[in-house]
Order: sequence, then C-alpha cells, then structure tokens
Amino acid sequence: MGAIKNTQIVLADRPVADIEPNKTFRIQQVSLSDELGDNEILVKVLYVSLDPAMRGWLRDVRSYIPPVKIDEVMRSSDVAQVIKSNSPSYKAGDLVRVTAGWQEYAIVKVSNDVFKIQAFHGVSPSTYLGVLGMTGLTAYFGLYEVGEIVKKGGPNCTVVVSGAAGATGSVAAQIAKHVFGCRVIGIAGSADKCDYLVKELGLDVALNYKSKTFFKELVAATPKLIDIFFDNTGGDILDGCLRRIAFKGRIIVCGAISTYNDVVPKGPAYYSALITQRARMEGFIVFDYAKQYGKALEDMSKWIKEGKLKSRETIFQGIENAPNALISLFKGDNTGKMLVKVADEDTQSKLLPFLPPEESKIMSAASLPPTQFAFRSAAGVGLSEGAPEFGAPAGFEKQAGNIRVLQYSKNGQYLAWATPESVKVMDAQSLEIIQELTVKDVLEIDFSPKGTFLSTWQRQIKTEDGSHKNMAIYEVKTGQELTAFSQKSQNNWNVQWTDDETYCARMVSNEVHFWEPKNLTKTPFAKLIQEGMSQFSLSPGKSTSVAVFFGERKGAPAMVRIYSITNFTVPLASKSFFKADRVQMIWNQLGTNVLVWATTDHDKTGKSYYGETNLYYLAVAGNFDCRVPIDGLIHDVAWAPASKDFVVIHGQMPNPKTTLFDHRANAAHEFGRDARNTIKWNPQGRILILAGFGNLAGIMDFWDRKTLKKISSVSARDTTACEWSPDGRHILTATLSPRLRVDNGYKIWHYTGTLVHTAEVNELYQVGWRPCAPEIYPIRSSLSPAPKPTANSSAATVAPAPARVGAYRPPQARGTPAPSLSVDANASSSSSAAAAAAAASDATLSKAALKNKKKRENAKKNKETGEEGSTATTTTTTTPISVATGSGSNTPARSNTPRPNNNNNSNKKPQNGALLPPTTANSSSSSQMTETEKKIRNVTKKLKQIHELKEKQAAGETLELTQLQKISAEATLLKELEALKV
Repeated sequence: MGAIKNTQIVLADRPVADIEPNKTFRIQQVSLSDELGDNEILVKVLYVSLDPAMRGWLRDVRSYIPPVKIDEVMRSSDVAQVIKSNSPSYKAGDLVRVTAGWQEYAIVKVSNDVFKIQAFHGVSPSTYLGVLGMTGLTAYFGLYEVGEIVKKGGPNCTVVVSGAAGATGSVAAQIAKHVFGCRVIGIAGSADKCDYLVKELGLDVALNYKSKTFFKELVAATPKLIDIFFDNTGGDILDGCLRRIAFKGRIIVCGAISTYNDVVPKGPAYYSALITQRARMEGFIVFDYAKQYGKALEDMSKWIKEGKLKSRETIFQGIENAPNALISLFKGDNTGKMLVKVADEDTQSKLLPFLPPEESKIMSAASLPPTQFAFRSAAGVGLSEGAPEFGAPAGFEKQAGNIRVLQYSKNGQYLAWATPESVKVMDAQSLEIIQELTVKDVLEIDFSPKGTFLSTWQRQIKTEDGSHKNMAIYEVKTGQELTAFSQKSQNNWNVQWTDDETYCARMVSNEVHFWEPKNLTKTPFAKLIQEGMSQFSLSPGKSTSVAVFFGERKGAPAMVRIYSITNFTVPLASKSFFKADRVQMIWNQLGTNVLVWATTDHDKTGKSYYGETNLYYLAVAGNFDCRVPIDGLIHDVAWAPASKDFVVIHGQMPNPKTTLFDHRANAAHEFGRDARNTIKWNPQGRILILAGFGNLAGIMDFWDRKTLKKISSVSARDTTACEWSPDGRHILTATLSPRLRVDNGYKIWHYTGTLVHTAEVNELYQVGWRPCAPEIYPIRSSLSPAPKPTANSSAATVAPAPARVGAYRPPQARGTPAPSLSVDANASSSSSAAAAAAAASDATLSKAALKNKKKRENAKKNKETGEEGSTATTTTTTTPISVATGSGSNTPARSNTPRPNNNNNSNKKPQNGALLPPTTANSSSSSQMTETEKKIRNVTKKLKQIHELKEKQAAGETLELTQLQKISAEATLLKELEALKV
C-alpha cells in the first residue's frame, strides 16, 4: 500500500476553562507508512468514543493516566478495522477495539489494550464503545463493586442515577431496574431525555435537574430516601442527593462532568451526611477490574439478548468534528453514547444497528413497512401506499372538494390539508381525523419538526389599524391558537424551529426574535439585533446555531455570521465576500457546517444571463472556511445525508460540470459534463440522482455513492417534481399543474431504471411522500436487483434517453444573437456545425418547450414571404441539413452563405415542413423483396440489436427490463432464422 494520507487531531493548547476547538486542538495531515514491526497491526478507525474523562486528560496534573502531551494525537478509545497485520492473532478485516486516538489510521502494537470484537446478532460494532465498551463496564463495576447492589438490590432499594440519559448512566439505570428490580429514579437535563428514560428505558421516575423545583421533586420522589446514588455529574445534584442519602447508603463517584470546566472546582456542601448516616462515598476506575472484564461482557451480552439493556447513540460524522462532539458532550446534548463516525466498515455483510431482541432480525424488502404518499388534485386528496402494492390504504376515505394545500408533518405522524372553510389534521397511520381548525381561506400550512405545532397563513386583509394577524400557530393536540402575527409576504412566511422544538424564531426588520413554545404569547425571550441583517437560518442538529446574512452596503462586503443560539455576543464563525445580493444557507444534517450560495442579480462580465454565483463553506466551530472552487454558474447544491461531503452542479449549459467535494471543500470526484440541474440524494446517502428537468430533457442518472459508478439512466420528460421515497429504493416523478396542464400524473421508478408504477391524475397540483426515518429501511452493501413492474407500468411507454447534444440558452436571451458567436460571411463550416447541433438538440427539449418552439417557427414563416424553403437558414458542407428558424432555445447564429439547392431529394418538404423520405436505390429495391426475405431481414436486425445489448451488459452497463426481455428471446429468433433459410 505504501504511504497513507492520514488526518489527525492533536492537542495544541491546554484549556484553562471551556474548550475552544480552534485553539485547543489542531487538525493536521501526515503521511503514515504501512511498514509494520513485529506483532503490529495497521488499522482504519471506524468510530471514536467521546468521554467526560477526556477533559481530565487535557490537564497537566497527576491522575490515574498520564495527560495528553502538546502536539500529541488526542487520546480516545476506538473501534477500528485491521487492514494489514504482522500479528498471528489478527488478520485483515478483523474488527478491534483499540486506543488509536483522533485520527483516520494508526499502527498499533498488539497488547492487552487491543480487544477483538466478537460480533453477535443485533449489535453493531459501535456498541463496543458503549454498552459493551468502557462506559458499560464502568456502570457494571460501579454498581457491583462500589454500590454492592447484589446485597442491597431489590424492590425496596431506591437507586438514583445522575446523567441517566448519558452513556454510563443509562446502562447503570437499566441494570438496577431490569436486572436487580430496584426502584430507579433517573436525573437528566431536558423533558425529552426524561421521556426517554421513562418511556423507552422503563425507569420509575425521571427528574429534570434544570427545573426550579428540582430538589422538591427529588424529595417527593424519594420518600424512603436513597440507598444507592450513582453519580456522573457532581455539583448541585450531588449536594441534593447527599441530603437524601439513607442510613448505610452508597454513593458511587463515577464522574463530575458539571465541574470539569471550572477553574476552581468546588467541593460538596453536605458531606456531613456521610457521618450522620454512616454512608459511604467512593470513587473508582474501571481499569481496576480488568481481570473481570470477561465475566462482565458475558453478563451484559446476555442482558442485551434478553432485552434488558437498550442503547442509543448520538453520532457526529467525520474525524474533523471530534472537537465539536466533545464540546457537545459537555453541554449535555447527547442521549446515550456520544460517538464520532470516521469511516465505513469494509465488508460485504454489514452488522445490524442495535435493536431490541424482538426486532433483531434481518428485514427483507418484502418485510419492510409500506411507504405512503399523498397527492392533491382537482378531485381532492388522494392517498396511496408505495411499493409493492400501490393502492389506497384500507380505511382511507378520499377527501373531495377544493383543497388549497397539503402537508405531512416532518416526523410523518400527521397529514394536514386546507379547504376554504377549515384545516383538517389526520393521523397518517390510523387515518383518523384528529383535529379540525375552523380557520378560513388558509393558503399555507406547516408543522414544527416533531409535529407538536401547526402554522397557517392567509392573505393579509387591509384594515384601518393594520391589525389583521394572518399567520397563526396552533397546538395540534388541543387545536388551541397559541399566537398570531401580521405577515404580509408569502415568501418565508413561517417561523423557523429548532429540531427539538425548544425555540422558534422569526425576523422583524434587522432583528431575529426567539420564543420558547410555552411562552409564545409573551415577548421574545431573546433578540438578535444587527443593523443591515436581511436573512437568517437556524441550523438543524442537537446544538442549534443561527446564521445571519448582511448584504453589501456602501462599498463594504457582504457577510455571513454564525452565532450560538444562547450567546449573541461573539460570533462562532464569520465570512465576508463581495458579489452577493442574496444567499441561500444550506446546512448539513448535523448542523456543523453550512454552505452559502451567493447570487447577484447581474453578471458584469457578461458570461451569464442569471447573474454571478459563488459558494462559500463555513464550519460552525470557526476553525475552517473557504470559497468552494467552482466554474461558472451554480445550478444546484446538495449535502450528502452523512454530512461529510456535498455535490455541486456548476458551469455553463448545456454541459455543466458535476463535482463531489469532501469535508474540506476539495474536489473528490467528477461526474462528468452533461445537461443537469438537479441533485437528489436518497435518505440513506447511498444513491444520488443527477438530472436535468425544466427546459432540459428530463434525463435521470442514478449513481452509486460507494462505487462512484452509474447504475442506470432513464428519461422522465416533463417532470416538475421529483422526490425519493423514504425506503431509498424508489423515486417519484410527477408532472404538475399549473406548471404543465397536460399529461398530469406521477410515476414511481426503481433506482435500477425500472418503471414500477404510473398513474394519470387530472389537474394534479401536489404530491409527496410521508416522511419516515431512513434507519427503518437500511440499504445493504450489495444493491437489490430490479423489481418486477406492475401491470399499469408495463403498459406505459418508457422513452429511451435521447442523445445529449445541443446548446442551452436562458429564456430572456432566446431570439437574440449569442454573445459568444459572430456572424461571418465566410463561416460556412462553423454555421453548419451550429445548425446541426441545433437540429439534434431538439431531443434535449421537453415536450412543452418543443411545442412552443414549433409554434414560434410557424408564426415566423407566415410573416415572411418568398418561395418554399427560403426561410430555412441552412448551410452546406457535404450533406445539406435543414434547420427551421425561430426564437427557440437552440437557435443558431444566422449565416450569410448561399442557401442549398432545394432540388436535392434529401431536402424536399411538403407544405407542413416535414422532410420527405429520400429516394434511394435501397428504398426501391426493398419493394421487390419476397415476403421471406423481408422476414429474414427483420429477424437479422433484431439479432443484431441483441448482440449490441449483450456487449453493453458485458461492459457492466445496467439494462432496463424490456432490454433484458429482448435478450431472452435470442434463442427463439435463431430458430426462426434457421427455419426461414431452409
């Protein structure tokens, strides 16, 4: 293999208080040799564990383990895969748990620190950093050795766990509850985490330590006091539990994450309770019990299989986000184990994500839950299941009438639609109407991320005092109106929500106002005020940021700034640039990086009719920003769902370039040049579509992200809407009204290019899939084969992908001379080439565009005088080519060269302008062939086509179902040919 390019994160400076990512750590690229010494292995890191103990390793103080040195790779426990071995105990492909640190690759000396992962069904490799890793072992030995739970456990034992939604706390709480049957109280930092502890982990009580009445709630929850307190946090929570400790109680000191960033840590205030209650408070280190690891892992593996231990993970993507993940851990943003995913495992048989035993089975495509999509037409609201059934679900009553708008909630729980009289909300699973809001003439509706709230918008009515509040927010369950605003513009009409619905925000002239949902009727709890601010965008993800845009003013550049939603004093990151009248801010799913697509109204260089575009990359951590190196106009930008890389279509039509960029905005792969303007990733991030819609031909190319090879290519002309199914295997395309008023309907395609379903719907206005978590529909390493088409799709005609040639010109430039072409009386050859390209490029136009072009051509012919054919701007090189004039998108530059001789048969036209067939020797002789000779000719032609298809198949090209059926008929055709020749 030689040298390997390796990304590392090293300690740059020791933090005094809070960790500052761009100051505390440094990212560097090094070259790693694959030469191994005795008993060494070369590993590729897959997952990095983030643990509270890391904060102590950054201090240069005495501890149970030496601190990380300056310029040393940050220490961490990792799951890695062996890619080269010089040890008899390991081979390439083995999964191991090692201490490799924050880097992509490492050479490790085989010792007791290297643990071979013995995978079993239902457990992913990352579980060996959580439940079956040091965090799980810490919970196990803390309860067994320090808490003496074997002696004290049972229904009369009260166990309290702080940090109970974290990696160690969640395991400790479940062991106490489901293995020893104790009464367990979990302490966490949010309502969502408390719900998780009770509803998913099955604890008896969950308390939010951020509550103003926390201690009163703790007293009420512990009437018999606390027998065992498993402490992960220290601080005020420890003080409160000391006050409630029982006689001979046990306090297990596992960690004190709430004090790790304190410059001067404070001690417990109520330690005297240890004396009065004869209680014991003891710390421990999991390494002290290394000889017992085997027994502990055996017990916990058994409990996982029995369903007594469940796991949840919070995962950041990319080694460069390790510092952000560590900061997020100390903010309490994680539920369960905090990890960084660095790379995918190289294997053909992926292990399943962690599932409870009753769900731990490999699910075939047939056993996956059905998908669902809804559509709105002149007839009302329709609902259909996805593949393979494609029919209205049982129990759904079609909603007829004038439906103004249709919307699924983002979590897929609800489907809502608006009529002139009201807004109805339906449970998308049970298909029951659960709410009806009596609000009239609603034109827009939208849900909050979890479906708790519903926003509506009506046209604003002018009143004398301007008091009409036309945008309102309702609670879905109760139907209660919580607040209302005056919102004149329909663009960006709704508030923006954080993913956890903790806050919502809206902009009001140079200010962004923030509310908590429970206080929507009150004044905003926070305001971000910045002069000249014209746009804002909240990030997704666990730790929300807000990005704001300032346009160019008085010669000063435009700027984007990113702030923490809890601190507007100093921006986390900023970037200034010129040539920006407006921007789109495109976040990755984790909310750790944002792409800023900047646009101007005019291009001063004259290269583009749509203004200039630029793309900028900003990391929220503030440790990286750049201008993305692209060529020409930007047509589309899309992050991969994994948030590590993104794709951009850029350059001049008709052949823009499509480029894949990595997490540092470096070009990682080129998909070539073609007439494309649309990027669509499937939810699992394995397959992406590169397509050309609108005035382009509707070609969809399906690419495998893993192999970077094209899977299939289909033609979906007149597509005005395109959306992936949540299953990541099917794509929906539709022709909607009023964009196109003919051929309205939708089609469902498989990514292999097979058309599996089609439906014509008169005046179809809207169609979309019910959202669903992509984890429910995992895609395995080997992609699934093409499915069988349904009866209605078999009857439909699938047009082959047309030739991709021709020049594209924007609407406002059609009918005018192209700026890059000159009119020259001696330029016959170049004019001929342009004419030929224009003729061929009709294939790249949609039906509607082609129809409009012909109308313009006919209208122009009626105005002009002269003999037949004189309006054709044709040129001659060797073969005369006729090109109709007009103001279409592919009109070539006119030429002053003489017109071709119209007496040539190849240019004869009837009055409707169609070319007459040429009179050749072949055409006359074909009429003299016998019936048998004609049959032989036809069969030979089909065999030749089959031979060409087989050559394509051998070259690795994916064939459509009809092409495969044609190949299967080869034997029959050969027999027929032999019979004809007898």
